[in-house]
Amino acid sequence: NNEIITCIDHFQENGYSQCHIYSYPYKWKVYNNITNNFRGELFTSVTEVSLYDERPFEDEFFLRIAQSFPFMKELTIKNLNAKNNKQLVKSNNDNQMLSIIEYPNLTRLDLAYTHHDYVELF
Repeated sequence: NNEIITCIDHFQENGYSQCHIYSYPYKWKVYNNITNNFRGELFTSVTEVSLYDERPFEDEFFLRIAQSFPFMKELTIKNLNAKNNKQLVKSNNDNQMLSIIEYPNLTRLDLAYTHHDYVELF
């Protein structure tokens, strides 16, 4: 029972588009250039993930990534845009719960082309 999934992204700043077309359940070990348009399915075979977008990634996106790729060992993030919502963690004085996103199998993290806002998530 396979489902065909498509996702099309246009990158205005760089002047190109990309299209992901794959059958689900996904069997490959690598999933590259995931953008904010990612729907959030479960990918149990994927161990290497790369994220790219011209729009900022927000905390909810990283939570979707962590939940969708439970066996992810390698993560590359390429996004030079600052987050819009910079309040990932608030103190108890603000009556907010501490929000921690866990990546239990992560052994390699590449943040070379990443805004410093995302470094604070790890």
